[in-house]
Amino acid sequence: MVDFFKGDGREAAQEIAIRTEALPDDAFRVLKDPAGYRAAADTVRAVNVALALKIPLLVGGEPGAGKTLLGGAVARELGKVGPLTYVVKSTTQARDLFYTFDAVRYFQSKPREGREPAPRDYIEYQAMGVAILLALPLEKRRPFLAADIFDEGRDSELTPETARMRSLLRSQSQRQCVVVIDEIDKAPRDLPNDILDELDGMRFRVPELGARDAGGSV
Repeated sequence: MVDFFKGDGREAAQEIAIRTEALPDDAFRVLKDPAGYRAAADTVRAVNVALALKIPLLVGGEPGAGKTLLGGAVARELGKVGPLTYVVKSTTQARDLFYTFDAVRYFQSKPREGREPAPRDYIEYQAMGVAILLALPLEKRRPFLAADIFDEGRDSELTPETARMRSLLRSQSQRQCVVVIDEIDKAPRDLPNDILDELDGMRFRVPELGARDAGGSV
């Protein structure tokens, strides 16, 4: 059953919005509060067509028109996680939308408590990666998550938003997200084509984890 967007500024009964500072990467930025955002009728129709067909929505318009706020309004009204936002740069590659791997830290790391460093502990999932992981059941999500995610004792040391995201990632619940890929017109020409297969199959490959695919059964 499709939840349709009305664009009238309403808020879901149970807010599960996650601010973008929950994900520690400079490519993320905080969106303005979408409360009170009102969508034009043709925008509402476009969003609902995308929801019904389960396809991405490309939004154009002048700076300040509210393109990015639209994602926040959809998440707020329909009770989705997000918006998870990735700001594209001229150097962005397709993989960057899903995750980054800190190879330098990994190769410089030393065994701790008799355990060899695990590549998954040096992966930071980005907007599309987080969205796909949260749509999976926990048993399929777990192999991709750092062991630290499951240390609830650390949550008190972190910001409320980061702690909330960690809680969602380790929970049994599956969540739908709103993802905003901002400034996509600045991307290298091949980037949109390079992510079509991932978007169609709702999966992405992580070679650092043995070429394992995350998703595919969402």
